Amino acid sequence: MSTNNLPNSDSLTFEKVWQVIHETSKELRELFKETDRQMKETDRQMKETDRRLKEYMQETDRRMQETDRLLKERMQETDQQMKETDRRLKETDRQLKEYMQETDRRIQETDRQMKEHMQETDRRMQETDRQLKETDRQLKEYMLETDRRMQETDRQLKEHMLETDRRMQETDRLLKERMQENSDLQKKNEKLIGRLSKQVGHLSQRFGELAEHLVAPGIIRIFNKLGYHFHEVSKLEIKDDYGKTLTEIDLLLENDETIVVVEVKAKPRENDIPHHITRLNILREHIKNHKRPDKKIIGAIAGAIFDKQTRTNAIETGFYAITQSGDTLKMDVPPDFQPRIF
Repeated sequence: MSTNNLPNSDSLTFEKVWQVIHETSKELRELFKETDRQMKETDRQMKETDRRLKEYMQETDRRMQETDRLLKERMQETDQQMKETDRRLKETDRQLKEYMQETDRRIQETDRQMKEHMQETDRRMQETDRQLKETDRQLKEYMLETDRRMQETDRQLKEHMLETDRRMQETDRLLKERMQENSDLQKKNEKLIGRLSKQVGHLSQRFGELAEHLVAPGIIRIFNKLGYHFHEVSKLEIKDDYGKTLTEIDLLLENDETIVVVEVKAKPRENDIPHHITRLNILREHIKNHKRPDKKIIGAIAGAIFDKQTRTNAIETGFYAITQSGDTLKMDVPPDFQPRIF
């Protein structure tokens, strides 16, 4: 395990650090405001797109309903015409039956008076034939008209279906265009968030470096007051056999019996606690092969701004909590505190 002694940073004061933190926080707020504005604008555009799409779909639905209504009216009209045709056919059939009955009666009468009324019967038969032909002609004309109307109805139905299909294709095209616009907006937002993440990461790194330089000079004195007898402070980067970094340790204090690992944050957060536990477990596995495996490993978190709840959770986890007090550091733990051994 290789270590590097940190340089003396007595020239840095708490006021200078706070000034840097304040200026950097201001930059962050401006970045977050700009990002929030752009996200709101994107949300507004997507809502506007959704509103227009809903209006277009409602108009399409209204026109479909109107088409359906017209079709129903034409079908009802056709049905009424068919019923009227059927009624006329029945009426013709009834009249024909009546006429045939009358003809039969007359034939019988004619038969009885055949000799006397032969000529009259022949004339009437011819008249009957003419009437039948006229009835057949009228019936054919009516059937042709009915067929023409049915074809016209079918033509109109096809036209309506073609128009409906065209409108559906137009709707699909608009949907694809809107989806492409939304995709382009999402890509722009992802690029913006990526740039913001890099900037936040860079600013966080600057916070960490400033905090480490501020904490390092006084950290040995604080732990030696607790009876640990450390002589130097260093940093540590643990890598695997392939050279991949497993974890980095901000400040490391070590003697023959104990290793104290200090995580330095400008403002510690809740998720820093489980991350520090993982870091200590990695160190425990590392020293099995590089140092005495029976050394005690203890954790500590130091912060310039340490909120009450995060400090309480760190202490309950078994970590030393180190806070900034003016230009000096202060061990902020209860009198009966017992650190957790990893």
